[in-house]
Amino acid sequence: YAWIKEEVRMVEPPSRWFVGFVDGDVPRPWHWLTRPGFRHCFCFYYMPERDCWWFFEWSSYRLHIEALSGEQIDAIFYMLRTEGACIEINSQELPPVTKHGTIPIYCVSWIKQLLGLRGFILTPYQLFCALKRYGGTVIYAQEGQNNG
Repeated sequence: YAWIKEEVRMVEPPSRWFVGFVDGDVPRPWHWLTRPGFRHCFCFYYMPERDCWWFFEWSSYRLHIEALSGEQIDAIFYMLRTEGACIEINSQELPPVTKHGTIPIYCVSWIKQLLGLRGFILTPYQLFCALKRYGGTVIYAQEGQNNG
């Protein structure tokens, strides 16, 4: 057991997150509650200690976490630039984390938990607007999408 402690080195939690927003097919009632271009969201951050990007997505009732290379993340940034929206947020600018539960679990609630957000944020577009209010920088947004 002692050798494990020596081998495992904890890293600092990420301070810069990227949250991507895309269109897509979503089941009812989400299709009626969401707006085009903001039907789904996911997040990712760069981990310099491992020289990789960590990608987090909740979809189809399961969590997907993957370490991505620079080439793979470039493809995601390109897709967001041409078809979606992306916002960068410094997690240190967010309000302090409080203990709270979020139900149901879906893409927005998962990102809220991961970033420590609270409040009534139901749709991907509401998340986009909340991140902007907390000082997030819009990196990409299609025409008409940056008015949140």
